[in-house]
Amino acid sequence: MWKKLHQLYTKMSQITITIDVKGLQELIDEVRQIRIFLENGPKKPGKMELHFGQSVNQIDPDVQEEFKMPGKETDTQTVPCSEVETDGQGNAVVLNPANVVWAIDDTTIATLTQNADGSATFKAVKPVPPAVNPRTAHVTCTDTVTGTVGADTLEVDDSPTVPGKMVLTFGTAA
Repeated sequence: MWKKLHQLYTKMSQITITIDVKGLQELIDEVRQIRIFLENGPKKPGKMELHFGQSVNQIDPDVQEEFKMPGKETDTQTVPCSEVETDGQGNAVVLNPANVVWAIDDTTIATLTQNADGSATFKAVKPVPPAVNPRTAHVTCTDTVTGTVGADTLEVDDSPTVPGKMVLTFGTAA
């Protein structure tokens, strides 16, 4: 009987030790994750800026802020737009053009052509009278890998009209 009781006690102590070691390992893993979070902070989201009037190859990352403005064109123009994405630490992200998706919310203002290099071209659409001037559309660009979205506004002004010419010819007075 003592022998069976000793065997049962031995099994119970092994189970307890196994549970304690497993619980301790889980606790250690959680402490590691908390330490990494506290050292690095939460993962910062990346950001994307849209640059109207420039192709992808023309953008200098050191002077990007100069060109951060909404796109503007007249109703007879076409304007290129490219994207610059950075990660949470501000490092440039190399975009694969196949993973870039452009969108415009109002195709009655401009049509969108997505270019092979990942940029886009917006061609203004002539307004249907009476049109509000300027007309605006919201443009977005999404990196489908990171989920980062850039957004901006495209503004289209009607072309100035050239006044017509009218010639009045009077006959001779009678």
